[in-house]
Amino acid sequence: MNTPSVFDSFNAKNLNAAQIAKTFVPPKQFNELIERKSSILVGPRGSGKTTLMRMLEMETLKNWNNDGSKKFKNKIDFIGVFVPTDRIWRDQIEVLEKESSSDEIKKFISNALFSSHILTRLCAAFIDRLRVDDSYNLTNFKSISLSRSSESELVESLALYWDVNPIRPTMKSLYDAVIRRWGESTTLMSRLSSMEKDEANDFMKSLGESWHTNFRVFSENSIRLFSNHCDTSDEIWAFLFDELELAPDIIISDLVELARGASGKVLYKLSLAPYIPHIKIAGNMFSAMPGNDFQPIQLWYEKKDAELYDFFNQLVRQMLIERGVEELDLEKVIDTPENITHNELFSKMWDVDTSLRELLKRKKISKDISGLSEDKRSSVIRKIAPIVRVREAHLKASKDGRLMYKTLNRYPDYYGGVKSLAAILEGNPRWIIGVMSPLIKKYAETGEKIKLHDQVFEINKTCQRYISLLKVIPCRFNPNQEPTGVNKLIDRIGSFFQKSIHMDKIELDNKNCFVIQKNIPKDIQVSLGAALNAGALVYLSGTSSKFALNTLEDRVFRLSYLLAPKYKLPLSIHASGKLTEVLQGLEKMQGDLLDE
Repeated sequence: MNTPSVFDSFNAKNLNAAQIAKTFVPPKQFNELIERKSSILVGPRGSGKTTLMRMLEMETLKNWNNDGSKKFKNKIDFIGVFVPTDRIWRDQIEVLEKESSSDEIKKFISNALFSSHILTRLCAAFIDRLRVDDSYNLTNFKSISLSRSSESELVESLALYWDVNPIRPTMKSLYDAVIRRWGESTTLMSRLSSMEKDEANDFMKSLGESWHTNFRVFSENSIRLFSNHCDTSDEIWAFLFDELELAPDIIISDLVELARGASGKVLYKLSLAPYIPHIKIAGNMFSAMPGNDFQPIQLWYEKKDAELYDFFNQLVRQMLIERGVEELDLEKVIDTPENITHNELFSKMWDVDTSLRELLKRKKISKDISGLSEDKRSSVIRKIAPIVRVREAHLKASKDGRLMYKTLNRYPDYYGGVKSLAAILEGNPRWIIGVMSPLIKKYAETGEKIKLHDQVFEINKTCQRYISLLKVIPCRFNPNQEPTGVNKLIDRIGSFFQKSIHMDKIELDNKNCFVIQKNIPKDIQVSLGAALNAGALVYLSGTSSKFALNTLEDRVFRLSYLLAPKYKLPLSIHASGKLTEVLQGLEKMQGDLLDE
């Protein structure tokens, strides 16, 4: 298969069902997603939301036959109806709503268009469900055998309810009629949006009942009709709504309510970006019963943990298998930097780094830390070790004793090795595939261990491409000036943390995270929210119940570890500073950032 590049969408729009099932190894969150309760997946662009959703469709399940798939497939006891959010469809609804003369008409247009959109996906799911037989290896779903007359009755019943006219009494013809309805709905709603209120009310009354029915009632009644004709009334269905951050606000709000109050027979699984400024999703959801009415699933890793490494290992091993490589011990495939113990590290840097030596002396710690108490190791050594290690990788002492950067034309080996790669790539499937594909290709061809130089070279390429992506995200620093790219704002943040980690004295509170205060201009907050959704920032939710945000204020964030090599930062979390401190004053920032 052709592996997508790092900035191709790793999702169903570019991969067919067989490719999705072949390439994607589900993380731990997939097990949570297939639980029967309604779910909300929250993650940045490229975090695999679309792929996770598509894995629950009948057609993808049929093709999912790699190692470990059976135990997951046999847990799935619902039929997935994948409903993507199309940017063109979103823009179309918003344009029509702006032209409408009343809120009632806006709501009618949104519901009618959304219902028609859902209907196309639901009809396709009905056809997929009728195809299920023993070849699918899905133990929770029986085969449905409809005679020609029974299929005709089913088509007639659905067509009557949907107000469509299929040319022939077959499911395929019914699907064609549904597609025509979708096209007609756009034309009808466009006409409606241009009418005056009284004329629009008369026009809406002239439309059939199906155009007025709430999309939830419409879709659930359609499932009942299908189930009654196919004798599958005991089956559960799940609507898999993807990329809802692209949907109009009114639809997001309605769907959030559905996920909170879904019936036992119809589930709602929604995927969202972390930041949606106009909808109080987290507040609404957590006013319900978390873990009972719904299951929030966070698709990003705040810290390096076993789940992050496990997902990286599984996906890279699967890529090796596809290249015909049987060696699945990644430590034997990927070169790792020379290990240096804490004792060796601190002894070496004692002679190089004056500020480290002064800090250790203040803490009554000598150059030789081998006999240090566990309390001192915990409160000092382990706390600053990541900073000492990254300083050792980048800095050296000049002749007059001052620290200066080593002369490097590439990232140091510190950013190589299995664990560093896993951390830098953040569990993002697109990033992992983009970085590891050329490395694995070379390994499969030569059999030589993937060198540290090659690893950091691919990281560098990916980082530069990603920064180019950030350039197209607008950031307005001043209402009277044209917006620039959000990459300049990210660069200011990264540069501040680089100084904190390398040029400032080592303390127990060197900063590489930040808090956004209320006095940060809204335009800048919106741009930072877009950067968060693109994966450039990582939200450190901690113990907060806010798994999705409509405001960034008073929240803690770090830069993505993909940007850590560019700014010479450690792959770890340290102290937080206020964003105003990071930016060193908004007026100065506005002038500096706008200068090329």
